Amino acid sequence: MNADVSIRDVAARDFVGVTESDSVSGAAKLMYEDGASCAVVLRGAEPVGIVTERDVVGLVAGDGDPTNTEVSVVMSEPVVTVDARESLAVAAERMGSESIRHLVVTVQDELFGVLSANDVLGARSAAKPPTPEPTTSGEPTDGDLVQNGGMAVVDDRSQPGDDATYDPQSICEVCGSLSETLTDRNGQLVCENCLDV
Repeated sequence: MNADVSIRDVAARDFVGVTESDSVSGAAKLMYEDGASCAVVLRGAEPVGIVTERDVVGLVAGDGDPTNTEVSVVMSEPVVTVDARESLAVAAERMGSESIRHLVVTVQDELFGVLSANDVLGARSAAKPPTPEPTTSGEPTDGDLVQNGGMAVVDDRSQPGDDATYDPQSICEVCGSLSETLTDRNGQLVCENCLDV
């Protein structure tokens, strides 16, 4: 992950804000209209919790009534924050250690925005180096050939350099959480929590 990219560079400044006494259905409607995956729960200007799509779905799946349930019942608290000046690697590590997909971003303890796991992944993929151009001669070089039954074929797989580093965390394709250990289950990479789902 590019250590030069800060959270400030990719965090969403526009976010949905709700109060603890708002209904879950009202919060869900605001999230839907804004295309947001979460809403920050505010007491005045102070973030006190966060409600996510997953919280809403959990309420409905448990036969709860989102119209008559207050946000305070389903929100996650306390708020997990990260300073906007930190690197994306710090944010990814915090998401992984807390098993969450959203962080409230602050600047000098003031609310700045929200950072999602998708924001981190988007910035990470945008920061990948471009694929090298093929040789102009049209002839494969020594490193391009793989022997296949005595027939030479061009190997289009990229080879990592000696200094290559890899982020030890990836995102579960079922629940979306950051995990250091993923298992291939029916063509999806899933975390330990989702293996039995």
